[in-house]
Order: sequence, then C-alpha cells, then structure tokens
Amino acid sequence: MNRCRRHLPNATLLLLTLSGALLFSLGCTTPFSPRIAPRFGIPEPPPVPNQPEEVVRLFAWCWNHRAYAEYTEIFTDDFRFQFAQGDSAGNPFRDQPVDREEELQIAQHLFVGGGTEPPANRIVLTIDPTLHALPDSRNGKDGTYHKEIFTNIDLDVTTDTQNLRVQGPARFFAVRGDSALIPQELKDKGFGPDANRWYIEQYNDETFVGMPSTIARRVQGALRQAGLSLVPGATYRVTESTSGTIPPRAPGAQATYDLPDQQIVTLGYVHESFR
Repeated sequence: MNRCRRHLPNATLLLLTLSGALLFSLGCTTPFSPRIAPRFGIPEPPPVPNQPEEVVRLFAWCWNHRAYAEYTEIFTDDFRFQFAQGDSAGNPFRDQPVDREEELQIAQHLFVGGGTEPPANRIVLTIDPTLHALPDSRNGKDGTYHKEIFTNIDLDVTTDTQNLRVQGPARFFAVRGDSALIPQELKDKGFGPDANRWYIEQYNDETFVGMPSTIARRVQGALRQAGLSLVPGATYRVTESTSGTIPPRAPGAQATYDLPDQQIVTLGYVHESFR
C-alpha cells in the first residue's frame, strides 16, 4: 500500500467532490441479495413469463445463468435497447440503435464467446425483489397490452481480463403476446399470439449517473499511465484538481478513496464492449 502511495504523485488524478463530502465509495456488496454463484447448488428454474414482471425476472435469470437459448425467446422483433442520454458508450449506435439481432449477438459474445473480448466466467445480476408493472408511458401504447417496469439493477461481470460493475436504474417496456410482433424464428418454433406470455419490447439504460463512474475511470486511467494498477482493498490518498466543469473542493484539499480493482461502468458500456 505504501509503495502505491509513494508513486501516486506521478499520476495526474482528477478527483472532484461536492460540498466537501466523499463523492463515492465503491464496495463489493449489494443491498438486494448475497452473492451466490448461480451454477452451484440446486438449479434455479427459469421464471415463466406469464406476467410483465416475470419476463423481467426471466431477463435477469438469463444473465445470471448465461442462458443464451432462453434469452433469444424474450424479445419482440421490433425490440430496441436505448442507451442513456449523455453516455458516450452509445456513440457507435447513434445511427443504428441496438435491435434484437444486435442484442442477441452482444449476449452471445458475453455469455458464450465469439467476440473480441473473452466471455464472462461469472455474471451476477440482481434486480428489485418487488416489481410493479404500470401502464406504458410511451405515446400510442395501450396500457392493457403494454406495461412499463422500473427497477434498480446491480450487475457484476467478471471475465479473464476485466471486472465490470453496473449499478443504477433501468426501465423495461413489456408487451403481451397477443399484441407483440413475434420474430419469425420464434413463430417457427411454435410461438404465437398468446395472451398468457409477455415479451420485452424495449429497455432503457438509466445507469448513467455520470460522476462516480467518470471519476473512477479517470483514476484508473491515471494509474495505468503511471504504470501502476489498483490493489484491491488498498486506500489511495490523492490531491484533487481545482479545475474542470464539476465544482471542486477547496484548493489543495485531499480526500481518501477506497478503490477496488473494478471498473464502474454503465449498462451501455457493457453493450458497447461485447458488440
């Protein structure tokens, strides 16, 4: 730990806080549930998507179990993933939004492999234990057939080369099967206009909280430039900058940050990384 502190002045670290309070604390716990590896113990059956809340739970189940086959069955043919406004991870997709085909390709790269990045060897995704389906707030949507579900997510993705952490809200738009645009490949498998099955028509990334993730990336980038790496559990004392667009602390002020060897990113960043 002392060795890391001795070298840190060589790095240009831009750490900014508001009102003199510690801006963020990055830990490895979640308020929702304990971390349990999904592939051990009694197998957890997939939720049956007979309600809008259940199709969102099935979505989370697919991530936790890296279940690509089931994942292909939960999206409509006109599905869209919406990046958070202001998230630069979505820049490559501005002219061509993430549709069902792209979503499934990203999932395949993440769950199974075949992309430029190694696939995950561990995924833990938790959502709110209680979900509430409300009438779809989008224009022209009938609240009987279209529902909207807001939930907080806590996603931890570990590969052979990186550990990504996503925390924040996401918004899902579900549609009942008798009003859904069902993909032809699912029709060929016997899926039809079933009022007892729900699909995901769209989900929006709202995990872009800006400040904590931006600062974490700046710290990690500065350490890399200095030839250093984060040490899990180590505490880094750094001098804050008084320049920039975020209101700084007093000139020369210092703060202590406990930074795990983990990238704090957005859900959109995960999509961009595994596309």
